[in-house]
Amino acid sequence: METIQEVLQNVHVEYEKNTDYPEASSEDFVVRLAYANRGIATWEKEARDNVQWPELKEDGEVAANGTGLDSLPDNFFSFIRADEHPAVISDGKTQWLEVRMGEGRRMKQDNLSPNVFWIEAGKIRTLPAISGTIYFPYIRKATRYSTGVETDALDVDPEYLLEYVLGKLYLDDKNFNIAQVHFDNAKDILDSKKYQLITGTPSESSFGIGM
Repeated sequence: METIQEVLQNVHVEYEKNTDYPEASSEDFVVRLAYANRGIATWEKEARDNVQWPELKEDGEVAANGTGLDSLPDNFFSFIRADEHPAVISDGKTQWLEVRMGEGRRMKQDNLSPNVFWIEAGKIRTLPAISGTIYFPYIRKATRYSTGVETDALDVDPEYLLEYVLGKLYLDDKNFNIAQVHFDNAKDILDSKKYQLITGTPSESSFGIGM
């Protein structure tokens, strides 16, 4: 396990060539932490293209209120989808398939009840309304850091984060060639991790979509 503090210490050694680590309250530390959080956000966004980072997979469970409009978990980032297939949610017995909001609204207007759902105003809209509990696999938001000395395990590859932050620092220095080397290294690590997910053995899933 590697922590955000260890990554920032490694950034310092690579960038400053010493171990006189800056205080957590210093400008250097705060800037580097901000860059690290930005790198984490870049990693997280890959889920928009259905990159299912194992570290971010969660099994969602939401208590439905019976109105057909239910809140998502606070750490929700994206539904898990298989290739071009829609996401799936369940009440434990029956599945609801994801549709676009416009399509779902038309179905509701036409008084149809085809067991579908969509996202509306940041909430799950089900048609017909689910009563009881809603179950679904999803990608959660990656952990961000406010102090830089947290001991949580990183959600992202530490080498990727190291290279990303170094790229940002050298970019600030207008050392564009060195910055590009580090950005390229970060991209290579990211691409390698995505390739491993594509070619690796998928884990079992009761939903049948890679969970």
